[in-house]
Amino acid sequence: MAETDKHYFKYQYFLSVVPTLYTKGRSALDAYTRSPASATARTGRNTVFTNQYAATSQSEEMPETPYLVPGIFFKYNIEPILLLVSEERGGFLALVIRVINTVSGVLVTGGWIYQISGWVTEIAGRRKKEQPEGS
Repeated sequence: MAETDKHYFKYQYFLSVVPTLYTKGRSALDAYTRSPASATARTGRNTVFTNQYAATSQSEEMPETPYLVPGIFFKYNIEPILLLVSEERGGFLALVIRVINTVSGVLVTGGWIYQISGWVTEIAGRRKKEQPEGS
């Protein structure tokens, strides 16, 4: 809720809507991508048709001129795409591979940080030795 004491003020509200289909399992998703019109009639309890949206607002005071109109404006943007989201279970081997990749990435990053810190320490030590003691 917004309010103002000014007479010439403009409120703009922007709403972006994306149609979305959530499904559990690959079969319902495949049926929908093959024939969207017939799939809507046969969808089971594992399919949810919904919308994702984003809303933003903007407000500003306007100069009193006959060329600008104060008011409240709503602008809708319904996207011409459909977002398909499917829940799929991977196997145990896929989980193990993901965990190993994550741990390996952390170890490699830690090794790089260790090497860079050693390099920085070595450079700082050389600069201290090169400086004369009188300065």
